Amino acid sequence: MHARKPLRASLRSRVGARLRTLLTGQGAAGFRHFHRGGKPPGGGGPARTFPQRASMNIHRALGLLFVLFVVATVSFAFSPRHGEPLPVTEIRIAQMLMLGAAQADGRLLAAGERGRIFVSADGGASWSAAASPTEATLTALSFADERHGVAVGHDAVILRTDDGGASWRKVAEDPAAEAPLLAVRLDASGRGWAAGAYGSFLVTEDGGDSWTAQTVAEDDRHFNAIAQLADGSLLLAGEAGLLMRSDDGGETWDMLDSPYNGSFFGLLTLSDDVVLAYGMRGHIFRSTDRGEHWDEIASGTEATLFGGHRLADGRVVLAGQAGTVLLGDARGEGFEPLPNGDTAMYAAVLAQRDELLLFGEGGVRRVALAPGGAQ
Repeated sequence: MHARKPLRASLRSRVGARLRTLLTGQGAAGFRHFHRGGKPPGGGGPARTFPQRASMNIHRALGLLFVLFVVATVSFAFSPRHGEPLPVTEIRIAQMLMLGAAQADGRLLAAGERGRIFVSADGGASWSAAASPTEATLTALSFADERHGVAVGHDAVILRTDDGGASWRKVAEDPAAEAPLLAVRLDASGRGWAAGAYGSFLVTEDGGDSWTAQTVAEDDRHFNAIAQLADGSLLLAGEAGLLMRSDDGGETWDMLDSPYNGSFFGLLTLSDDVVLAYGMRGHIFRSTDRGEHWDEIASGTEATLFGGHRLADGRVVLAGQAGTVLLGDARGEGFEPLPNGDTAMYAAVLAQRDELLLFGEGGVRRVALAPGGAQ
């Protein structure tokens, strides 16, 4: 099958063919070989008189001028314009699904569908899109310090920034694996861990520049969250109640007894050995001994919880489906709903001054928070 010609080229081709018909071949030959007292090509018929030939030549000349006029008109109509370019369509955070959020170098960052990354330098009042080297959906962000961070997502893509999120470069991806990365953690030493679907787990020793695959569990349950305790221990949470801990920086892992056989989608460290695990149907569990034992905490909701954040005053915020936002005490022992008049899904939470920033459907939503401090 031949490719279709562009409109402009097609029109020029047709007009050019018409000109060639007039100037070459049978038509042109007839014009060239009419001569005084002769016969037209093909024989037959009396020779035309000079007035007849003159009239014929005038008509053909007028026809040729008309064709040339058409050519000029078509060329002008379809020629390139050199006026002011149309403005580039602006991508706004409100048009996108945001799944991960972080704070670095005095700025807020959010990442989500189609590889979009947005940056705010005014506490979330306005957002601008940062250039992203991928169109794969991004699911999580983590920073080792104010300048160095990573983003992970679908296609097992990993992006790195060295300037606080202003620019990003791709350091790894594996679309063929069809295993999105769903969680990531970088610590101040430059070590990092990324986890995701079907038991995928990657480790970095150089701040996210290079990554090595590692087998953590024998089965292929999804890893949905990773957290680091005060003593450096790592926790993994995931599908079907999966809870694991590593006491040697991720070299080896132990399976923990789980209080729940539903999926966990988040982990949030509070103080010392205290950690929360939360997920399906509003379930929240609290451990004070590095995950050895868990107590269920009443949430008052059956909405699945996806994101969590610890405020500067120690209080805890969890968010999830159907506009659910829960505000808990500093020990994570009690939660109350925070009405916000929305039904969107929230996947991540940050806070600025007296506001919560809820990231999910529709980009980001700002909700007033009672005074008490935020970070």
